[in-house]
Amino acid sequence: MQVTRALAAAAVLCLAAPVIGHGQQPVVEHAEEAIATWAGHNYQHVLDATLPLSVGDLPKTVEWMVCARVIPAFEPEFQLCLQKEYGGRVQGAYAAPRGASVGAQLRALRKSHLTATADELTGLIAIDRRTVNGPRPHLAKLAQDLEALTIPARLPNALVMDDTAYELELRSQYGSQLRVTLSGSAKTNQVIRWVDDAARLLGQRR
Repeated sequence: MQVTRALAAAAVLCLAAPVIGHGQQPVVEHAEEAIATWAGHNYQHVLDATLPLSVGDLPKTVEWMVCARVIPAFEPEFQLCLQKEYGGRVQGAYAAPRGASVGAQLRALRKSHLTATADELTGLIAIDRRTVNGPRPHLAKLAQDLEALTIPARLPNALVMDDTAYELELRSQYGSQLRVTLSGSAKTNQVIRWVDDAARLLGQRR
């Protein structure tokens, strides 16, 4: 009789105890997968809002303006802009996520704000911005190098997994506009080389 009562008590304890281990793992994995899927669907929208590529209309004093956005496979994204005025003055700007990439921040924010919209989370993405202007020789050199570039008519036609994407938009005062997306190496592509040089000077990157 005592053995039967002990077995019954043990059964009650087993039924009352929370189920852990194998039962919960799929639920956690499903939640993480849902967050990653949501972030993936909304990433481009948030990226365009935090690090926009569009140049927009130019002030009458500006001869041309270029903006580049770089999306590495395993490092944070960044954006840089350079403009040249008719008087020769050159100004630059640089922006990059503070700490983790835009994508990583978006996933973390979604996890802690499950009911927030993408637009609401956009305002919580941490971005560091800096401007560079004044009579600095390296700015003038960047402008000269850009004006000397020629965009090849034949673009690379190869698929490279986990490659860095270089997005570039250039606009002049009287309506000429160019927008191109490239990938590859600075050793073989002069446009990518210019963007890398500009990132080192404007963003103080290595």
